[in-house]
Amino acid sequence: MRLIHLILLAAVPLVIATGVAVALAVGGPAALLRPAVWAALLGAVVVAAAVSLALSRNLAAALAELGQTARTIGEGDAAQRFRAGALHEVAELAQQLERMRQVFSGRSELSGEENARLATILQSMSEGVIAVDAQHRVLLANTACLRLMRLTTPQIIGRQLLEATRCRPLHDAVVQSLSRPVRLTCEFRVEGSPQRALLLRASQLPGEPCPGVVVVLHDVSELRRLENIRKEFVANVSHELKTPLASIKAYAETLRLGALYDADNNVQFVERIEEDADRLHQLITDMLQIARI
Repeated sequence: MRLIHLILLAAVPLVIATGVAVALAVGGPAALLRPAVWAALLGAVVVAAAVSLALSRNLAAALAELGQTARTIGEGDAAQRFRAGALHEVAELAQQLERMRQVFSGRSELSGEENARLATILQSMSEGVIAVDAQHRVLLANTACLRLMRLTTPQIIGRQLLEATRCRPLHDAVVQSLSRPVRLTCEFRVEGSPQRALLLRASQLPGEPCPGVVVVLHDVSELRRLENIRKEFVANVSHELKTPLASIKAYAETLRLGALYDADNNVQFVERIEEDADRLHQLITDMLQIARI
């Protein structure tokens, strides 16, 4: 029976003083060296695990700090900054995030200035402006809109249009405008004292699909009042004109038929013709003034 022993050999080169190179061989049975090898491997694993644990903790802490900073910025605190950590990879990531934050912060400031300027313009307009999304929720309404619609509750943003305004014509106009990309114009009345006439112009907001509708309201109450006055005046003056014209015609015909030589009455007839002519002139002047309105 033959026994086989596994022997481990190692050799290192040596140079002696005479310049002759020799090899120093070291060897031994593998069974005797195996515990030492396992001990070395175990030590290496323990050291690697300890180093990995330390690195992972540092990396996790750095990433957690970056995540917390990102959440804080996302909540609106743009003053927060991404700080570079000790780890090179995390430091580079933090620098990139900080550059991104600065870019977005600049854009956000510019957008905020534009929004503030737009809000100032809208609030200073005499026309009412109201914007509604595709679900009929109020997105925007300026002060003039609340005044023209006689809305006593200013907090209408986010509410359904019909619920917030109680105005069926306005709601119907928005529904029609959402269904077709054309400018819609109509007029409706707002009850109150006095009654108010509003001219509505609705058009779709840009986007696909349509994100909503913007409505501009013009107060045409005074214009409609003047139009009614003009109509009433024209209707009345057509009747008033008949009286002096008939009188002038009658007196002129009387004079033509012989009263012109009637010394007792001809002067009186001429005076009546002059009075009716003055009355007719005044009516025509009033008509011209009304026509200029």
